[in-house]
Amino acid sequence: MRLVGGFLVGIAALVLAGCFRTGGGVTHSSSQYQLLHPTTDTDTAYLEYVVIERTEGGEEINRRAWDRVDEQMLPFETRRVLESAGLRVGVTSDTAPGPLRRLIEDPRTNRGHRGRTFALEKPAELHVSGALERAAFPIPGADDGPARFARPFVQLGFDLTVRDAADGRALVQLVPWARYRDRALLLPNDPDGRRDQTTETFPGAAFDVTISPNELLVIGTDSYWEDTFGHAAFTETLEDRRVQRLLVLRAVVVHAERPATGRLSALPLASQAASAPRP
Repeated sequence: MRLVGGFLVGIAALVLAGCFRTGGGVTHSSSQYQLLHPTTDTDTAYLEYVVIERTEGGEEINRRAWDRVDEQMLPFETRRVLESAGLRVGVTSDTAPGPLRRLIEDPRTNRGHRGRTFALEKPAELHVSGALERAAFPIPGADDGPARFARPFVQLGFDLTVRDAADGRALVQLVPWARYRDRALLLPNDPDGRRDQTTETFPGAAFDVTISPNELLVIGTDSYWEDTFGHAAFTETLEDRRVQRLLVLRAVVVHAERPATGRLSALPLASQAASAPRP
């Protein structure tokens, strides 16, 4: 299903976890994605992603899914910063078998496998958590060391930007953020009409990874990393059970001078996607 991006978001949007949001573009869920001809004379980014859910601390999502994921491709200092933010990040081949493949094919969420096209070098919001009554954690600062975040009525996610890299690869940058209610805001604070909400970004915990079209970027947390951004974003209580999430995505740069045709029918990430409307 394809829907034109752009919609009003109030505080109720805190429940729209797992959705991308930009000023435009196309979001869709299907078993085989069509790479769209760019609608302008500029290059575009094509993104596939899936949010996986299992019981928090389960061996499959908390340990074995990472067996064939390369977490060492990031510099040591970056890994230290990400760990302090409660984030695990790595890259794997899209053909890698095993526990991660089983999780991708059976995510057990109502979000399905999704895709989006949007402009290069333009951030897209990726909502990871649901509506949290409260979130509190230290977060790495850009210059002044760790800061403390503590707010009620919060949603957590990333600003995701795709840039063209050499040899057909894509540079994917993610900046963590928290959106929360701010009763001091009596008027809409952005053109989309969010009332009484503000967004705080955490550039000190930002990271970027360069991936090829046949690689997957894997982002999650460790169930033991409590009181961190990553743990708050990727674990949650749903009804009477605790769940842990894993985000898997692929990014492809589509050049306007070489518009893509045909289907990416070999993409395993979308192999069992179910048609589902965008929230």
